[in-house]
Amino acid sequence: MEPIAIEFTMNPDAYTRLMRRLASRRHFWYIGIGMAIFLIINRQIFKGPIYVWALPMLVFGLVFYFLLTLVIKRTFKVSTQLHHPLRYVFSDANITVESEQAGAGYEWSDFEWVRELPGWFVLYQNKTVFNPVPKSAFGSEEKEEQFRKLLQSKGLPIIKK
Repeated sequence: MEPIAIEFTMNPDAYTRLMRRLASRRHFWYIGIGMAIFLIINRQIFKGPIYVWALPMLVFGLVFYFLLTLVIKRTFKVSTQLHHPLRYVFSDANITVESEQAGAGYEWSDFEWVRELPGWFVLYQNKTVFNPVPKSAFGSEEKEEQFRKLLQSKGLPIIKK
């Protein structure tokens, strides 16, 4: 199979949206369910108006959301390697990543799974280390499909969510 070569520069806004989505995927549900249970129990015990606790929780949730966004944007700003063009070459043997500052090579066995999101492929090495690849870098649906087939041939499960 012919290697798939792509090149892209990470967009700060797209990166922020992706990281916010990855960070909040399950955590917001857990926090929301925990808050709802707290409000129900509190209502049963104290019999007071629910807004006494609900309003501060809502404010906390909004502040948390905006602080998360601020931290992600700050992380992008200080991660100067993300500001330069990245070049990925996906071959049958390995994956090569090159930038102006450095280069790295990965074996396919270094990756455990791939999450396919709208606009992104996220290649996970473990739960916290991953390589985000924008679908727009492939340039065509045919090239994306060729990449999916390469992932499947390497035994990487593709989780679509």
